[in-house]
This record gives sequence, C-alpha cells and structure tokens, in this order.
Amino acid sequence: MKNMLAAIWCESIKVLRSKVFCFTFIFFAIMPIMYGLMGFIQNNPELAHNIGSIGSGVTIDGKVNWTSYIGNLKQGIAGAGIVGFAFVASWIFGREYADRTIKDLLALPVSRSWIVLAKFIVMFIWCVLLSMFMFVIGVIVGMVINFDGLSVGLLIHGFSSFIVTSILAMIISTPAAFLANYTRGYLLPIGFTILTIILGNFVGIAGLTQYYPWALPTVYKYAGYLGTNSWIILCLTGTLGLLGTFAWWRYADQT
Repeated sequence: MKNMLAAIWCESIKVLRSKVFCFTFIFFAIMPIMYGLMGFIQNNPELAHNIGSIGSGVTIDGKVNWTSYIGNLKQGIAGAGIVGFAFVASWIFGREYADRTIKDLLALPVSRSWIVLAKFIVMFIWCVLLSMFMFVIGVIVGMVINFDGLSVGLLIHGFSSFIVTSILAMIISTPAAFLANYTRGYLLPIGFTILTIILGNFVGIAGLTQYYPWALPTVYKYAGYLGTNSWIILCLTGTLGLLGTFAWWRYADQT
C-alpha cells in the first residue's frame, strides 16, 4: 500500500507540474463560455445583429433557458469531453515514451501493476475535476447572462446527469490509454478518438448508436438512460482498454 500511495503521489506531481494540466482546464472552460455566448445571441438576435454579422445567421427556435443551456453543457461533455478525456489518458501514459522516461520508471522498486493503477487513478481524478470545473464555469456563465428558469432543483438534477454523462465518456477513454502504450506515444490515440467521433455520425444515420460505445454518452444525454445491451458494450469497451493496458505493461517488451 505504501508503494501504491507513492506511485499515486509521483504521478500527481507529474501532472500538476505540467503545462498540459492548465491547458486542459482552459479547453474545458471555453465550451461553456461558447454555449453561453450562443445562448445570448439566440435570445438577443437584434442586439447581436447590431454588433456585427454574427447575429445575421441566427435561427430562433425558442428562447434559451437554463434547461436547454444545461442540455448543451451535457452535449459538450458527451462530445468534446470524449476527446479531452482521451487526451488526458494518452498523455499520462504516452508521455513516458515521448520524454524517454519509461526506462527510469520501470527501474523503480514498484510493481508495474501499481504504476498502471496509479496512472488510471490520477487520470480519473483529473477527468472528474475537469468535468466539475466545466459545470461550475457553465453555471457562472449562465448566471452572468441571466437565463430564465434557474432553480436549485434544476441545478441538482442537471449536475447529476452531467456527471453521469462525463463518467460514461471517461469509461470509453481507456482504449486511448492502451493505444498510447501500444504505439509508444500520444498522437495515434488522439487521432483514433477523433475518428471514432466521425464514425459516430455515420452510425447515427444507420440507427445503431445504442451499439456504438463512443456514441453512448450522447445517447444517455438525450434519453436519460441506457439499455442493458448498451451498458454491456460500454463496460466491455472500458474493461478491454483497462486490461489491455495492464497486460501491455506486464508482458510487452518496454526496452
């Protein structure tokens, strides 16, 4: 247990001292700001048109309120969150190869399994902090713009469903961790994740989104639940990425 705590502390220090850590929070702060700006434009098309051409193409489908605004935040974490979490996973594992510190890490008197588990724990904490930060920024932006329909009950329900959506996105980020180890870097897993999102559009046209892991956070966002088959596929995808990463560190040649 002492070695485990030491490994978690070591990985935490690596993350906190990196510029990437701050960059990810900036990325997750931009999304709610943009959603708030779009909501403001939709609620005030005349003002936006007077400021510039930004309001000329706005189509009004009803006013944006807190319910639709929180829905947009959940859509953001279901879509862009997948890319962000996959980036976190691939960076935590891939940086060891990019910085050529993998041999130094393996030389430590700590089990490889403890190292991998510590990385996944830090990855999960990092992603949870990003999700909570995005929601808090979203609430602040919504209050500044003063959308209608704010209530404590709405915020509690919106936050709970937002967190569940983000956890679903975290689960399917484990394959990116495996690819980061398999390819000894973090470019391919990020490219793979972007490809999965592109393919998700075609899967949606075919009506098979409930069977496509990377579309399931969006399915949950709209439906509010997932079917049994969807849960099995989601958990299987996350488990395979997790076990694949452990197996790679245990059996693959790291030299």
